[in-house]
Amino acid sequence: MLTREQLSTYIVEILPKIREIRHELHTIPELAGEEFKTREVLKKQADTLNPIYWQPKIKTDMVFEIPGGDPGKVIGFRADMDALPLNETSKVPYKSMHSGKMHACGHDGHMSVLMGTAMVARTFQDKLPNTIRFIFQPGEEVACMGAELVAKGVCDGLSAVYGFHNWPGVPTGAVSCKSGIMFAAADSFKVVFTGQGTHGATPENGLNPLIPAADTVLRLQNLHTRYKEELGAVISVCAVQGGMNSNVIPSEAIVQGTTRYIETATGDAIEASIRDELRKSADTCNVEYSLEYDRKYHIPVINDPDQTKLLHRSVNKVLGDGAYIPAKTHTMGAEDFAFYLDRVPGCMFWLGAGEDCAPIHSNTFDFNDDSIMTGILVLCSLMFGDNLE
Repeated sequence: MLTREQLSTYIVEILPKIREIRHELHTIPELAGEEFKTREVLKKQADTLNPIYWQPKIKTDMVFEIPGGDPGKVIGFRADMDALPLNETSKVPYKSMHSGKMHACGHDGHMSVLMGTAMVARTFQDKLPNTIRFIFQPGEEVACMGAELVAKGVCDGLSAVYGFHNWPGVPTGAVSCKSGIMFAAADSFKVVFTGQGTHGATPENGLNPLIPAADTVLRLQNLHTRYKEELGAVISVCAVQGGMNSNVIPSEAIVQGTTRYIETATGDAIEASIRDELRKSADTCNVEYSLEYDRKYHIPVINDPDQTKLLHRSVNKVLGDGAYIPAKTHTMGAEDFAFYLDRVPGCMFWLGAGEDCAPIHSNTFDFNDDSIMTGILVLCSLMFGDNLE
């Protein structure tokens, strides 16, 4: 048996190393599918654990296993690897060295927590009841590479799978979760209106694509109001591009945005409504348009009730009563961990980042190092199960 005191003592010993890894990862953020340096840093540490590596399936992924007492039962833990296209403005000494890229969602922290858990697994391998599969997944943001990795077999043979996301607003040292829906499904769209450019002084000689673009923004806002009230769904216009001068009517205008929903039927209805409104707008203004409608994240994250109860017990075991905070509702954010849970029972939880933490996806965000030990303890509680006393 492994005692909680032994576990905590060892984690405290390795915390400086884990923070060092986290800070190094923070300096080298890479976008979806480009995580080659990130993988090198992770593999350098993983090599010291002598794990059983999988061959990469989508180039930058890193998956390995540490065998336990029952080789026939395999538990999966997943962390995401990619960064966001933002310029970091924080003042930390380990600030991003890659211009226009930063770990604004805390994936550097997720990877570090998972690597720390792997270090614990190797050190106390004789106490592991099951084999543990550690999944470092590229391209969670926008690219939905989790779905691709699942399709290539990363969940094959798993009995359960767990993921987590640091969460501003949840106190440090706490975990929040709920059974059922945890994250929404999401689509994205891009509309290109094509008109005829001309001088701003003679609009009658051209066909202004900005007019249907503006009309579309208003139409989609009205749709959002309707779907939000009726079904709790979201339609957001997030970008409008067209024209560069005050006296030139452009030939092209672009409108981009996202939709969020819980039920597939709602997603279908939203897409149909958007297509219908675009036709009306284009017909009114007599312009041509093209629509790209992407439904990669078309399923929500759905936590298994039994696995969520197990998480609750596991949190109480290592963090004490009160550290598990039942989530009151789901977020309208999306996560490609949904595709793991579509194959294998498990759950995804929120790891407290602090009540005063900057919001994720902001250019001042920095993963809270005080959350690292909490994350490792929770994963270790799930990992050792009844072998932890």
